[in-house]
Amino acid sequence: HMKIWEKKTEGDGTDKVSPDAAKGTRKGGNVATWTKDKGYEGKGHRDIDEVLDDYDDMENFWKAHYSGRKEVKNSSAGPMRDYYNLINAALFNPELPGGRKATMKKRKALVLRVLFYKIIRKKFAEAYAKQIHKAYTELGSEGPAFATMGRGEMIKTARQFKADGGEATLLQLFESGLVKLNPKVIPQNWI
Repeated sequence: HMKIWEKKTEGDGTDKVSPDAAKGTRKGGNVATWTKDKGYEGKGHRDIDEVLDDYDDMENFWKAHYSGRKEVKNSSAGPMRDYYNLINAALFNPELPGGRKATMKKRKALVLRVLFYKIIRKKFAEAYAKQIHKAYTELGSEGPAFATMGRGEMIKTARQFKADGGEATLLQLFESGLVKLNPKVIPQNWI
C-alpha cells in the first residue's frame, strides 16, 4: 500500500491519491486516505465526536479488562479488538483534539498488552524464571504457573506475593510489569 501511495504522490497535486488505488491488493479494502483537497476517503470514516463518544462509553469495559475482572477470549476479534480499532480510528483522524492524542497513545499501548496477555505471560515467565524461582523458594513454595494464568489471577497472585512478604525486586516486576503493563518491563517486541 505504501508503494502505491508513493507512486500516486509523485509530482504535483494529490488528484491520484485515493483508497481505490489499493483495490485488489491484500487488505486493500482497509485503505483510507486524507488530502487537503478531498479530505478523508475510505472505509469506516466517522466523525471524531462519534468516535470519542464511543471511546468514552467503553471506559467501564476497558477498566474491567485492565483490572482482570474480564479476560480477552480472542485477540483477533471481539470487543477488545473493537476497542483497539476505535482508538486507532481516533488517532488517525486529523480532527482528534491534540490534548487527547497523548492519552490515547498510552492507552493504545496498554490495550495491546491486554489483547496479547497470553503471549506476555509466557514471555514474562521465561524472562524472569530464575528470579521467580528464587523468590518463591525463599517463601518455601514452588510458585504458581505464571505462563498459564489469566490476567485476574495474575493480579491476585502479585497481591498475595506482596502480602506474603515476597522479595522486593520481584514484587516490583509483578507490580510494574504484570499489573500495570509497563513497557519497560513488558517490551513491545513481546507482542
